[in-house]
Amino acid sequence: MAAILLVGCGKSCDPFAVRVLRTAKLPFDVLSGDQVYILSTYLPDRTTHSNPEELWNKLNLSQQVEFGAGTRALDLACNLRHCIEQVLAINGDKGQGMPSENQFNVWVAWRRDALDILKRWGKHISVLHPGQFGYQENRDGNPFLGIVALFDEEHPPEYIRGQFHIGFRSWFGHYHAANGNVGDRFNYACYRQWYGTFDNFKPTSQFKIATLAPAIKPSAKEPLMNGLGSAARDFIEKWYVNRDFDGFRGYVALDNGFRAQVSAERLRVSSESIIAGIFADAFSLTSLQEAPTRNIENFVYYPGAWMGNLPLRPLEIERSSDGQPLFAVFDPVALPPGSVLPPDMPRDDAAKFLYRTAKRHPVRIIVYVTKANAGLNPEVVISYWIEETKGQWRLAAFRGTDW
Repeated sequence: MAAILLVGCGKSCDPFAVRVLRTAKLPFDVLSGDQVYILSTYLPDRTTHSNPEELWNKLNLSQQVEFGAGTRALDLACNLRHCIEQVLAINGDKGQGMPSENQFNVWVAWRRDALDILKRWGKHISVLHPGQFGYQENRDGNPFLGIVALFDEEHPPEYIRGQFHIGFRSWFGHYHAANGNVGDRFNYACYRQWYGTFDNFKPTSQFKIATLAPAIKPSAKEPLMNGLGSAARDFIEKWYVNRDFDGFRGYVALDNGFRAQVSAERLRVSSESIIAGIFADAFSLTSLQEAPTRNIENFVYYPGAWMGNLPLRPLEIERSSDGQPLFAVFDPVALPPGSVLPPDMPRDDAAKFLYRTAKRHPVRIIVYVTKANAGLNPEVVISYWIEETKGQWRLAAFRGTDW
Protein backbone atom coordinates (compact mmCIF):
# COMPACT_ATOMS: atom_id res chain seq x y z
CA MET A 1 0.00 0.00 0.00
CA ALA A 2 1.14 3.58 -0.65
CA ALA A 3 -0.25 6.94 0.34
CA ILE A 4 -1.89 8.68 -2.59
CA LEU A 5 -2.39 12.41 -2.23
CA LEU A 6 -6.01 12.78 -3.31
CA VAL A 7 -7.07 16.27 -2.29
CA GLY A 8 -4.40 18.14 -0.37
CA CYS A 9 -2.24 18.92 -3.38
CA GLY A 10 -2.40 22.64 -2.70
CA LYS A 11 -0.06 24.98 -0.94
CA SER A 12 0.11 24.23 2.78
CA CYS A 13 1.51 27.23 4.64
CA ASP A 14 1.09 25.51 8.01
CA PRO A 15 0.85 21.74 7.48
CA PHE A 16 1.13 20.96 11.18
CA ALA A 17 -1.56 23.38 12.40
CA VAL A 18 -3.68 22.04 15.25
CA ARG A 19 -7.18 21.17 14.06
CA VAL A 20 -9.50 23.36 16.11
CA LEU A 21 -13.10 23.96 15.12
CA ARG A 22 -14.34 27.41 16.04
CA THR A 23 -18.11 27.59 16.27
CA ALA A 24 -18.55 30.89 18.13
CA LYS A 25 -19.17 33.92 15.96
CA LEU A 26 -16.67 36.74 15.74
CA PRO A 27 -17.17 39.89 17.83
CA PHE A 28 -18.23 43.07 16.04
CA ASP A 29 -15.19 44.96 17.27
CA VAL A 30 -12.85 42.94 15.01
CA LEU A 31 -13.98 45.24 12.18
CA SER A 32 -12.19 48.48 11.38
CA GLY A 33 -14.04 51.74 10.90
CA ASP A 34 -13.91 51.40 7.11
CA GLN A 35 -15.21 47.84 7.30
CA VAL A 36 -18.11 48.97 9.47
CA TYR A 37 -18.85 51.75 6.99
CA ILE A 38 -19.10 49.48 3.94
CA LEU A 39 -21.01 46.85 5.92
CA SER A 40 -23.61 49.54 6.60
CA THR A 41 -24.25 49.67 2.83
CA TYR A 42 -25.38 46.03 2.83
CA LEU A 43 -29.18 45.96 2.57
CA PRO A 44 -30.37 42.34 2.57
CA ASP A 45 -34.06 41.43 2.33
CA ARG A 46 -34.81 44.79 0.62
CA THR A 47 -34.32 46.81 3.79
CA THR A 48 -33.89 50.55 3.35
CA HIS A 49 -31.35 51.07 6.12
CA SER A 50 -29.22 48.87 8.31
CA ASN A 51 -27.52 48.75 11.67
CA PRO A 52 -24.01 47.37 11.02
CA GLU A 53 -23.73 45.55 14.36
CA GLU A 54 -27.11 43.89 13.92
CA LEU A 55 -26.15 42.89 10.38
CA TRP A 56 -22.86 41.43 11.60
CA ASN A 57 -24.54 39.36 14.28
CA LYS A 58 -27.02 37.95 11.74
CA LEU A 59 -24.22 36.63 9.54
CA ASN A 60 -23.12 33.06 10.14
CA LEU A 61 -19.48 32.38 11.00
CA SER A 62 -18.48 31.56 7.42
CA GLN A 63 -20.00 34.81 6.14
CA GLN A 64 -18.28 36.79 8.90
CA VAL A 65 -14.92 35.31 7.96
CA GLU A 66 -15.40 35.89 4.21
CA PHE A 67 -16.44 39.51 4.72
CA GLY A 68 -14.13 40.39 7.58
CA ALA A 69 -10.98 38.69 6.35
CA GLY A 70 -11.74 39.36 2.67
CA THR A 71 -12.26 43.11 3.05
CA ARG A 72 -9.26 43.31 5.39
CA ALA A 73 -7.09 41.86 2.60
CA LEU A 74 -8.66 44.00 -0.13
CA ASP A 75 -8.13 47.16 1.92
CA LEU A 76 -4.36 46.63 1.75
CA ALA A 77 -4.52 47.12 -2.02
CA CYS A 78 -7.63 49.22 -2.55
CA ASN A 79 -8.96 51.52 0.18
CA LEU A 80 -12.46 50.26 0.93
CA ARG A 81 -14.18 53.67 0.93
CA HIS A 82 -12.54 54.55 -2.39
CA CYS A 83 -13.22 51.22 -4.06
CA ILE A 84 -16.62 49.93 -2.84
CA GLU A 85 -19.89 51.77 -3.31
CA GLN A 86 -22.11 49.09 -1.78
CA VAL A 87 -22.01 45.51 -0.53
CA LEU A 88 -24.54 43.43 -2.48
CA ALA A 89 -24.07 39.90 -1.10
CA ILE A 90 -21.87 38.04 1.37
CA ASN A 91 -21.47 34.38 0.47
CA GLY A 92 -19.96 31.89 2.88
CA ASP A 93 -19.85 28.11 2.81
CA LYS A 94 -22.85 26.63 0.97
CA GLY A 95 -21.53 23.15 0.30
CA GLN A 96 -19.38 21.39 -2.30
CA GLY A 97 -22.24 21.05 -4.79
CA MET A 98 -22.92 24.80 -4.97
CA PRO A 99 -21.40 26.73 -7.93
CA SER A 100 -18.28 28.67 -7.01
CA GLU A 101 -19.81 32.05 -7.89
CA ASN A 102 -22.39 31.51 -5.12
CA GLN A 103 -20.00 30.90 -2.23
CA PHE A 104 -16.78 32.14 -0.63
CA ASN A 105 -16.96 35.64 -2.09
CA VAL A 106 -18.35 39.12 -1.56
CA TRP A 107 -20.45 40.74 -4.30
CA VAL A 108 -20.19 44.51 -4.46
CA ALA A 109 -20.94 47.60 -6.50
CA TRP A 110 -17.41 48.83 -7.31
CA ARG A 111 -16.53 52.50 -7.52
CA ARG A 112 -14.69 53.50 -10.68
CA ASP A 113 -11.59 54.23 -8.61
CA ALA A 114 -11.22 50.48 -8.10
CA LEU A 115 -10.47 49.98 -11.79
CA ASP A 116 -7.64 52.50 -11.76
CA ILE A 117 -6.16 51.00 -8.59
CA LEU A 118 -6.46 47.27 -9.35
CA LYS A 119 -5.46 47.36 -13.01
CA ARG A 120 -1.82 47.26 -11.86
CA TRP A 121 -2.46 43.58 -11.08
CA GLY A 122 -2.49 40.89 -13.77
CA LYS A 123 -5.49 40.51 -16.06
CA HIS A 124 -7.84 37.64 -15.25
CA ILE A 125 -9.21 35.22 -17.85
CA SER A 126 -12.90 34.26 -17.69
CA VAL A 127 -14.12 30.92 -19.03
CA LEU A 128 -17.40 30.37 -17.19
CA HIS A 129 -18.16 34.07 -16.68
CA PRO A 130 -18.42 35.74 -20.10
CA GLY A 131 -19.29 39.41 -19.91
CA GLN A 132 -16.99 39.91 -16.92
CA PHE A 133 -13.38 41.02 -16.77
CA GLY A 134 -11.07 41.20 -13.83
CA TYR A 135 -7.67 41.46 -12.24
CA GLN A 136 -5.73 38.97 -10.14
CA GLU A 137 -3.23 39.74 -7.41
CA ASN A 138 -0.78 36.96 -8.41
CA ARG A 139 0.40 36.67 -4.83
CA ASP A 140 4.08 35.62 -4.65
CA GLY A 141 4.10 35.58 -8.47
CA ASN A 142 1.61 32.70 -8.75
CA PRO A 143 -1.36 33.28 -11.12
CA PHE A 144 -3.62 31.15 -8.90
CA LEU A 145 -2.93 32.84 -5.54
CA GLY A 146 -4.39 35.90 -3.85
CA ILE A 147 -7.32 38.21 -4.51
CA VAL A 148 -9.33 38.05 -7.74
CA ALA A 149 -11.57 41.06 -8.46
CA LEU A 150 -14.26 40.72 -11.15
CA PHE A 151 -16.24 43.47 -12.90
CA ASP A 152 -19.26 43.39 -15.21
CA GLU A 153 -18.36 44.57 -18.71
CA GLU A 154 -21.78 46.20 -19.13
CA HIS A 155 -22.81 48.43 -16.24
CA PRO A 156 -24.53 51.70 -15.38
CA PRO A 157 -22.31 54.80 -15.41
CA GLU A 158 -22.30 55.34 -11.65
CA TYR A 159 -20.97 51.95 -10.46
CA ILE A 160 -19.77 48.52 -11.66
CA ARG A 161 -21.25 45.31 -10.29
CA GLY A 162 -18.82 42.49 -9.49
CA GLN A 163 -17.24 40.44 -6.75
CA PHE A 164 -13.95 39.52 -5.12
CA HIS A 165 -12.57 36.39 -3.52
CA ILE A 166 -9.20 34.96 -2.49
CA GLY A 167 -7.53 31.95 -4.13
CA PHE A 168 -5.25 29.84 -1.97
CA ARG A 169 -4.00 26.66 -3.59
CA SER A 170 -0.54 26.88 -5.10
CA TRP A 171 0.53 23.42 -6.23
CA PHE A 172 -1.14 21.43 -8.96
CA GLY A 173 -4.43 19.61 -8.45
CA HIS A 174 -8.19 19.65 -8.94
CA TYR A 175 -10.59 22.42 -8.05
CA HIS A 176 -12.61 22.12 -4.83
CA ALA A 177 -14.96 24.67 -3.35
CA ALA A 178 -12.77 24.97 -0.25
CA ASN A 179 -9.99 26.46 -2.42
CA GLY A 180 -11.52 29.89 -1.82
CA ASN A 181 -12.52 29.35 1.81
CA VAL A 182 -10.62 31.72 4.10
CA GLY A 183 -11.89 29.63 7.01
CA ASP A 184 -10.07 26.48 5.95
CA ARG A 185 -7.11 25.99 8.30
CA PHE A 186 -4.56 25.48 5.53
CA ASN A 187 -5.89 28.48 3.63
CA TYR A 188 -5.99 30.61 6.76
CA ALA A 189 -2.33 29.82 7.46
CA CYS A 190 -1.54 31.32 4.04
CA TYR A 191 -3.88 34.25 4.73
CA ARG A 192 -1.95 35.11 7.91
CA GLN A 193 1.35 35.07 6.03
CA TRP A 194 0.03 37.33 3.28
CA TYR A 195 -2.33 39.74 5.04
CA GLY A 196 -1.84 39.30 8.80
CA THR A 197 -3.94 37.68 11.51
CA PHE A 198 -7.68 38.32 11.55
CA ASP A 199 -8.92 38.23 15.16
CA ASN A 200 -7.89 35.00 16.93
CA PHE A 201 -9.82 32.90 14.45
CA LYS A 202 -8.99 29.18 14.65
CA PRO A 203 -10.43 27.35 11.66
CA THR A 204 -10.88 23.70 10.79
CA SER A 205 -10.06 22.16 7.40
CA GLN A 206 -12.14 20.72 4.58
CA PHE A 207 -9.10 19.24 2.85
CA LYS A 208 -7.92 15.68 3.35
CA ILE A 209 -4.14 15.27 3.49
CA ALA A 210 -3.78 11.78 2.11
CA THR A 211 -5.78 8.64 1.56
CA LEU A 212 -4.37 5.12 1.40
CA ALA A 213 -4.76 3.49 -1.98
CA PRO A 214 -2.90 0.73 -3.85
CA ALA A 215 0.45 1.79 -5.27
CA ILE A 216 0.46 2.12 -9.05
CA LYS A 217 3.67 1.75 -11.01
CA PRO A 218 4.54 4.17 -13.81
CA SER A 219 3.30 3.11 -17.21
CA ALA A 220 5.56 2.30 -20.13
CA LYS A 221 2.94 3.35 -22.68
CA GLU A 222 4.17 5.93 -25.14
CA PRO A 223 2.02 8.95 -26.06
CA LEU A 224 0.98 9.87 -29.57
CA MET A 225 3.48 11.83 -31.68
CA ASN A 226 1.22 13.28 -34.39
CA GLY A 227 0.61 16.75 -32.98
CA LEU A 228 -0.49 18.31 -29.71
CA GLY A 229 -4.19 18.43 -30.57
CA SER A 230 -4.34 14.71 -31.28
CA ALA A 231 -2.21 13.90 -28.23
CA ALA A 232 -4.40 15.98 -25.90
CA ARG A 233 -7.54 14.38 -27.28
CA ASP A 234 -6.08 10.91 -26.74
CA PHE A 235 -5.05 11.90 -23.21
CA ILE A 236 -8.56 13.14 -22.36
CA GLU A 237 -10.15 9.98 -23.74
CA LYS A 238 -7.78 7.71 -21.83
CA TRP A 239 -8.38 9.63 -18.59
CA TYR A 240 -12.06 10.52 -18.50
CA VAL A 241 -13.66 8.15 -21.01
CA ASN A 242 -11.62 4.94 -20.71
CA ARG A 243 -10.39 5.57 -17.15
CA ASP A 244 -7.08 4.04 -18.14
CA PHE A 245 -4.38 5.01 -15.65
CA ASP A 246 -1.54 3.51 -17.69
CA GLY A 247 -2.57 5.56 -20.71
CA PHE A 248 -2.92 8.67 -18.54
CA ARG A 249 0.46 8.16 -16.90
CA GLY A 250 2.18 7.76 -20.26
CA TYR A 251 1.40 11.40 -21.05
CA VAL A 252 2.97 12.87 -17.89
CA ALA A 253 6.25 14.61 -18.70
CA LEU A 254 9.50 13.63 -17.05
CA ASP A 255 9.90 17.30 -16.14
CA ASN A 256 6.63 17.68 -14.20
CA GLY A 257 5.26 19.82 -11.38
CA PHE A 258 4.44 16.82 -9.21
CA ARG A 259 8.10 15.89 -8.84
CA ALA A 260 8.87 19.55 -8.25
CA GLN A 261 6.35 19.67 -5.40
CA VAL A 262 7.84 16.63 -3.65
CA SER A 263 11.29 18.18 -3.88
CA ALA A 264 10.31 21.73 -2.86
CA GLU A 265 8.12 20.75 0.10
CA ARG A 266 10.12 17.62 1.08
CA LEU A 267 6.98 15.54 1.10
CA ARG A 268 6.92 12.01 2.45
CA VAL A 269 4.92 10.77 -0.51
CA SER A 270 6.27 10.11 -3.97
CA SER A 271 5.42 12.05 -7.11
CA GLU A 272 3.86 8.82 -8.41
CA SER A 273 1.39 8.93 -5.52
CA ILE A 274 0.46 12.51 -6.38
CA ILE A 275 0.04 11.63 -10.07
CA ALA A 276 -2.21 8.70 -9.14
CA GLY A 277 -4.19 11.02 -6.88
CA ILE A 278 -4.66 13.55 -9.69
CA PHE A 279 -6.01 10.75 -11.88
CA ALA A 280 -8.43 9.43 -9.25
CA ASP A 281 -9.68 12.76 -7.92
CA ALA A 282 -11.08 13.73 -11.31
CA PHE A 283 -14.03 11.44 -10.67
CA SER A 284 -16.94 12.22 -8.37
CA LEU A 285 -17.90 8.55 -8.17
CA THR A 286 -16.58 6.57 -5.22
CA SER A 287 -15.07 3.94 -7.53
CA LEU A 288 -13.41 4.25 -10.91
CA GLN A 289 -16.05 2.18 -12.66
CA GLU A 290 -16.43 2.14 -16.43
CA ALA A 291 -17.85 5.32 -17.90
CA PRO A 292 -21.51 5.07 -18.95
CA THR A 293 -20.78 6.47 -22.43
CA ARG A 294 -17.85 6.51 -24.83
CA ASN A 295 -18.44 9.88 -26.50
CA ILE A 296 -15.78 12.42 -25.55
CA GLU A 297 -18.19 15.36 -25.97
CA ASN A 298 -20.17 14.02 -22.99
CA PHE A 299 -17.16 14.56 -20.72
CA VAL A 300 -15.53 17.86 -21.69
CA TYR A 301 -16.35 21.03 -23.59
CA TYR A 302 -14.83 24.40 -24.39
CA PRO A 303 -17.17 27.40 -23.95
CA GLY A 304 -14.59 30.00 -24.95
CA ALA A 305 -12.18 32.17 -22.97
CA TRP A 306 -12.79 35.87 -22.53
CA MET A 307 -11.43 39.18 -21.39
CA GLY A 308 -14.75 40.93 -20.79
CA ASN A 309 -16.64 40.84 -24.11
CA LEU A 310 -13.48 40.13 -26.11
CA PRO A 311 -12.87 36.44 -26.89
CA LEU A 312 -9.30 35.17 -26.59
CA ARG A 313 -8.10 33.48 -29.77
CA PRO A 314 -6.46 30.05 -29.38
CA LEU A 315 -4.03 28.40 -31.78
CA GLU A 316 -6.61 25.71 -32.41
CA ILE A 317 -9.89 24.31 -31.11
CA GLU A 318 -10.33 20.55 -31.15
CA ARG A 319 -13.87 19.48 -31.99
CA SER A 320 -15.99 16.36 -31.72
CA SER A 321 -17.23 14.46 -34.78
CA ASP A 322 -20.40 16.59 -34.82
CA GLY A 323 -18.52 19.88 -34.47
CA GLN A 324 -18.82 20.55 -30.73
CA PRO A 325 -15.77 22.38 -29.29
CA LEU A 326 -13.90 20.12 -26.83
CA PHE A 327 -10.77 22.03 -25.84
CA ALA A 328 -8.57 24.91 -26.95
CA VAL A 329 -4.81 25.13 -27.35
CA PHE A 330 -3.19 28.47 -26.49
CA ASP A 331 0.26 29.87 -26.93
CA PRO A 332 0.89 31.50 -23.51
CA VAL A 333 2.55 34.45 -25.27
CA ALA A 334 -0.87 35.36 -26.69
CA LEU A 335 -2.49 35.42 -23.23
CA PRO A 336 -2.37 38.40 -20.83
CA PRO A 337 1.00 38.58 -19.01
CA GLY A 338 0.82 36.83 -15.65
CA SER A 339 -2.55 35.20 -16.33
CA VAL A 340 -1.15 31.65 -16.61
CA LEU A 341 2.64 32.09 -16.46
CA PRO A 342 4.67 34.40 -14.22
CA PRO A 343 6.51 37.01 -16.34
CA ASP A 344 9.39 37.23 -13.85
CA MET A 345 11.01 34.86 -11.37
CA PRO A 346 8.40 34.50 -8.58
CA ARG A 347 8.70 33.69 -4.87
CA ASP A 348 6.17 30.85 -4.88
CA ASP A 349 7.70 27.41 -5.56
CA ALA A 350 4.92 26.19 -7.86
CA ALA A 351 5.14 29.38 -9.89
CA LYS A 352 8.92 28.97 -10.04
CA PHE A 353 8.39 25.59 -11.67
CA LEU A 354 6.12 27.15 -14.30
CA TYR A 355 8.59 29.97 -14.94
CA ARG A 356 11.57 27.64 -15.33
CA THR A 357 9.62 25.17 -17.43
CA ALA A 358 8.71 27.92 -19.90
CA LYS A 359 12.41 28.77 -20.17
CA ARG A 360 13.41 25.14 -20.84
CA HIS A 361 10.67 23.94 -23.19
CA PRO A 362 8.07 25.13 -25.68
CA VAL A 363 4.83 25.43 -23.64
CA ARG A 364 1.20 25.29 -24.70
CA ILE A 365 -1.86 25.81 -22.51
CA ILE A 366 -4.85 23.52 -23.01
CA VAL A 367 -8.19 24.71 -21.61
CA TYR A 368 -11.44 22.80 -21.21
CA VAL A 369 -14.32 22.30 -18.76
CA THR A 370 -15.32 18.92 -17.31
CA LYS A 371 -18.97 17.89 -17.06
CA ALA A 372 -20.49 16.90 -13.72
CA ASN A 373 -23.17 14.72 -15.31
CA ALA A 374 -20.43 12.43 -16.65
CA GLY A 375 -19.33 11.47 -13.13
CA LEU A 376 -16.53 14.05 -13.11
CA ASN A 377 -15.77 16.80 -10.64
CA PRO A 378 -16.75 19.97 -12.54
CA GLU A 379 -13.86 22.38 -13.06
CA VAL A 380 -12.15 24.60 -15.59
CA VAL A 381 -8.91 22.82 -16.46
CA ILE A 382 -5.77 24.84 -17.17
CA SER A 383 -3.12 22.32 -18.23
CA TYR A 384 0.49 22.97 -19.20
CA TRP A 385 1.97 20.85 -22.01
CA ILE A 386 5.62 20.82 -23.05
CA GLU A 387 7.44 19.46 -26.08
CA GLU A 388 10.08 17.39 -24.27
CA THR A 389 11.37 15.82 -27.49
CA LYS A 390 10.69 16.73 -31.12
CA GLY A 391 7.03 16.13 -31.88
CA GLN A 392 6.25 14.57 -28.51
CA TRP A 393 4.04 16.63 -26.20
CA ARG A 394 3.44 15.72 -22.56
CA LEU A 395 1.64 17.11 -19.53
CA ALA A 396 3.92 19.10 -17.20
CA ALA A 397 1.32 20.57 -14.83
CA PHE A 398 -2.42 20.44 -14.23
CA ARG A 399 -4.61 22.96 -12.48
CA GLY A 400 -8.36 22.79 -11.89
CA THR A 401 -9.98 26.21 -11.34
CA ASP A 402 -13.34 27.97 -11.15
CA TRP A 403 -12.41 30.52 -13.86
